[in-house]
Amino acid sequence: MVDAEEVKEYINSLIKQYMFPIGLIIFQCVFIVLYAVHADYGYRVEDVVNVTSINYNAPPVEGDIMFFYTFFQDVHVMMFVGFGFLMTFLRRYSFSSVSFNFLVAAFVLEWAVLVRGYVFNWNSTTKTFLVDVQSLIHADFVCAAILISFGAIIGKTNPAQLVILSLIEVVLQVWNEYIGSTIFCTYDAGE
Repeated sequence: MVDAEEVKEYINSLIKQYMFPIGLIIFQCVFIVLYAVHADYGYRVEDVVNVTSINYNAPPVEGDIMFFYTFFQDVHVMMFVGFGFLMTFLRRYSFSSVSFNFLVAAFVLEWAVLVRGYVFNWNSTTKTFLVDVQSLIHADFVCAAILISFGAIIGKTNPAQLVILSLIEVVLQVWNEYIGSTIFCTYDAGE
């Protein structure tokens, strides 16, 4: 005979064991739906009419991949490789710090592009926001803020707590940037 208490205990152990991966899968599904519904990737082809000369002294158009990609590449490598291996100085947490860094950085980049798109770049007529190289660079800067605080609590938290910290801190950091740059009209020299 099967005891009801044993079945309950077994189900509770399964829930505890698989709650984190199931939670991450649910977050990824929500992100996919939000990106599918609200993100605009700028794949429209614009017709060039009567271009006789190219002005190389003019600033690049917004979202120009050729101009911003090198900045994105440098900052992105710093987020994943730089911060990941910076945390390996703790002998006891060196392997987990690299894997936790990859988890947090990947999660934060997706979430930061969404939150920053809704706060800064929301187009109320088309109900979309633009996802381009510049928005990825800004998401990397948000990721840097979260990874700095991750360095302060490494070894004291588990991955689920880091994901919850990331969820909350991304929203706070993006609104902090919005208040500083839009309401107080401050300028960040690093961006």
